[in-house]
Amino acid sequence: MKIILSCLGLCLSISLFGQLSTQQMTIQRVKYQMDSLDYQIQKSSRLALETNFMNRVLYSGRDYNLKGFGASTQLSFYHKSGFWLSTVAYHWEGSTQAIPKADVTIGYSAVLDEHLSASVSYSRWNYFGRSRDELRWAFDNFFSTYWTINTGYFGLSPSFYYMTSPSENVAQLALTASKYFEIKRPVLGGKLIFEPNITWMSSTNDRYEVGEPTKPAGKILRVIDYEFQLPIIYRKVGKFDFIPKFILTHPVNVGPYDGAQEKLVFLFTADLKIMLWRKTNAKRVK
Repeated sequence: MKIILSCLGLCLSISLFGQLSTQQMTIQRVKYQMDSLDYQIQKSSRLALETNFMNRVLYSGRDYNLKGFGASTQLSFYHKSGFWLSTVAYHWEGSTQAIPKADVTIGYSAVLDEHLSASVSYSRWNYFGRSRDELRWAFDNFFSTYWTINTGYFGLSPSFYYMTSPSENVAQLALTASKYFEIKRPVLGGKLIFEPNITWMSSTNDRYEVGEPTKPAGKILRVIDYEFQLPIIYRKVGKFDFIPKFILTHPVNVGPYDGAQEKLVFLFTADLKIMLWRKTNAKRVK
């Protein structure tokens, strides 16, 4: 926890220095200081392929008895109107219980002004090889909304998630603070970007009876996780993003079946996003 707080203090100090030394803010930069070409791409229809690898499958610091690496492949279509559709297939090593093998998501995102953007989405998680009775505790509907507030010096991103299953519902509220650093000179013909961030997450997890750690006693909203992330983004604008990410997570209020301890855990992920197709608005010259 001390490491996370120290990292947050460093980010805030850097942000303050940037605020004192910056003569004026470029208000044309949208959501983490996108340049004009980045913005044009975000406002165009496009098809993207994304692959992800993590050396250990964790969610909010909990492994839920997976105890292995994870990989996924995602295909997404984004329309210039803001609507998007994606499907993801997963492989989670070491699984001893039902896990979501694939899901389908539909969503809508919009840039409201130069300081504010938002998105909403619904996902249907699909399971294979198990009956519905066996999966009564497995979440299959996932609703989310995500907001980004760009102050010009750092970003604040509140988010809300609601997951349902035949046996229970869980709500989660999270807040992420982040800082965008871009190396001004091109690196091997692309951009190099650092975006350290810290996340506070709360959830309506089960509360257990004192002295009976396996007997639920209703739900209560409480903090479940603190995370510090350091993504290193290498971007060939309009072609691909390669994002190795270092993560420190500190779960709290751990339940009896979470597969976690209340201590700092380090993990590594790598994400590759490839632009397969994009519709440009440029007119042909005859």
